[in-house]
Amino acid sequence: MILNTGMRTDIPAYFSKWFLNRIREGYVLTRNPYNPLQVTRYRLDPEVVDILCFGTKNPGPLLPHLDEIGKFRTFWFVTMNPYGRELEPHVPYWKKSGGIYQGALPGVWAEGGVLEGLSDNCQRQVYGPLAH
Repeated sequence: MILNTGMRTDIPAYFSKWFLNRIREGYVLTRNPYNPLQVTRYRLDPEVVDILCFGTKNPGPLLPHLDEIGKFRTFWFVTMNPYGRELEPHVPYWKKSGGIYQGALPGVWAEGGVLEGLSDNCQRQVYGPLAH
């Protein structure tokens, strides 16, 4: 199973403590947004979860706890935008944080329209022919 945590909210940025508690407990409950009466329980165990995917603009709060999620394979999609604090007050300054996170996390880095971490072939599929 692929567990994608970034579709509805930014778990690493805003709910790291909650997520770590879910990892420790070994399960998570999720409510279907289209059918609020339907709640599904997912086992959080490396035998069941093939990879944890994180979509975030700020992986910083979860970085000190990578050892706790180290039993899982992870993939990170980190988006960095050049917006100021007035639009995104809780997002680190993109030029400062990019290099720090990029070396620490496996995944794709979206900065200024370029997807770093993907092969040229994968980028062509996303963007078309690349100009080098």
